[in-house]
Amino acid sequence: HSVDRVWLVYLVSFFEAIVAQFFGPAESAFLPTLAGEEHLVAANALNSLNSNLARLVGPALGGIIAARFGLSGVALADALSFLLGAVLIFLVTASGRVKRADVVNAAAAAERAWRAVWREWLEGLRIVRRERLVAVLMAMFAIGALGEGVMGVIFVVWVKEVLRGGAQELGWLMSAQAVGGLLGGLAIGALSSSFSPRRLAGLAPIIFALIDIALFTYPLMLAGLWPGLLLIAIVGLPAAAIGASWTTLMQSGVKDEYRGRIFGAIGTTQSLFRLGGLLVAGALGGVLSPILLLDLFQGGSYLLAGLIAILALSGPVAQVLRKSQSQASINPD
Repeated sequence: HSVDRVWLVYLVSFFEAIVAQFFGPAESAFLPTLAGEEHLVAANALNSLNSNLARLVGPALGGIIAARFGLSGVALADALSFLLGAVLIFLVTASGRVKRADVVNAAAAAERAWRAVWREWLEGLRIVRRERLVAVLMAMFAIGALGEGVMGVIFVVWVKEVLRGGAQELGWLMSAQAVGGLLGGLAIGALSSSFSPRRLAGLAPIIFALIDIALFTYPLMLAGLWPGLLLIAIVGLPAAAIGASWTTLMQSGVKDEYRGRIFGAIGTTQSLFRLGGLLVAGALGGVLSPILLLDLFQGGSYLLAGLIAILALSGPVAQVLRKSQSQASINPD
């Protein structure tokens, strides 16, 4: 295929990202109807395990298909995987139907699609403004997304300029990350009953940040790729704990009829902050070293999120938040 056909990749990626804005919130809102609240941490951890398993197996399987059937075969297999996912969802016996909130009326249902999405996002933000616990979690998701945006750009630069590596080294690191996430999902799923989601929500991002900072700075003291492979695999455990605990707290803290729009607001806000991270990486990438950028934004963002969680979810401030939550139910104007 010639270079002038690359626009197709951007077009497909664009529409896939649009669809993900609907699927992600729906998945997060639907999961609590399948698993009881006492099993939510384990369910979310196992859900992240599936994602990491796909990240580990997918590239290898894609390479085999590409070698045998070419790019067209890869595209067909990708489309069939989505079709299989739709069939599996269809086989779920729970309906997932929720009690509709009063704020949705016939006129709103007739709005144009883009206006409806915008309205749902604003309604989610109104709930965030009213409910302090949800606001704290939203801030944590947003701060983490900012760091991930910087990480998405600068990590490749770090591999190239700091490790003096290329595509092969990057592939090994990504594979080690997937293995770590896989093992982390298994561990959190098995040990979920031993930890409070509120405590995990604060401790996990701090541990994650410290390991990440060690990962980005180790080339200053040690040579070789193996310390990086070890650290990026180990960080999979707190990464799985972050995803499971943050999502569980949001799922259990929001009424079913508002859960979808809250996760929609989270997804949109994360996208905006991730875009901000990309802009920061582009602006500072030629000014600051990759190590400093990754330490400040990827490590620093999760360190800040963890401190916020400890203070607001499991510290003295949490008592004020719990009191306000018990006095007022989520009911946006």
